[in-house]
Amino acid sequence: MNIESYVGSPGYSCDLDVTRRMWSGPAMAGTAGVYIFLLYLSLPVLLDVRSGSGLPARSALDGERERAFLMNITGCTEHDCWRGGIRNHRVRRQASLLGCHHARFSGMQPEYLDFIGTVITLAPLEVRTELQAPSYGQRRRSYWRYMSHATSLLSADIGDESSARDRCRGFIDAYAAPSGEGSRLYESLQARHPWYVERAAPMLPARARAIVSDLMRSAAC
Repeated sequence: MNIESYVGSPGYSCDLDVTRRMWSGPAMAGTAGVYIFLLYLSLPVLLDVRSGSGLPARSALDGERERAFLMNITGCTEHDCWRGGIRNHRVRRQASLLGCHHARFSGMQPEYLDFIGTVITLAPLEVRTELQAPSYGQRRRSYWRYMSHATSLLSADIGDESSARDRCRGFIDAYAAPSGEGSRLYESLQARHPWYVERAAPMLPARARAIVSDLMRSAAC
């Protein structure tokens, strides 16, 4: 995708504003972020990806780094030097470096990066639908256009919105399974963000929701 052309286009500011609104609202970023994390820990193929040092890509799910990055790339940040979404050169560089870093992980596949980018994009839409505040029409198209460009910086191709949800659920149905690593990361996430976990878990696709429900029951014993 031609990022320079897009960020200089007449429609960029409108797309960014829609994206900012999509990720704004009471507890939206926290709920959508935990939704993403819960999907991640239900997928052993992603948990098996290793950093360059051979260690797991994530040793804990604290959420602070991811939240800061999401706020930057969606234009929701409160820090002036990071404002402007992907029109901001610092945001673009941050996203590109993160994408390159993840692409070099041992076990990482283009399919996984596409899935992650798509889940990040879908998360606030899923949360809004569950909260009876869905977005329709031009707003969704503006949002998808912005996120398609933003996630391309992460080496992800999220494709068309019309098939995105089915593609994600197909990936989850194929790969979701319980694991020791998923259980450990769930305990870490639950300890830090219990309210968000309780809020986001029922919103998950059926296969992932079943795995997380088992984790919740085990943790309660």
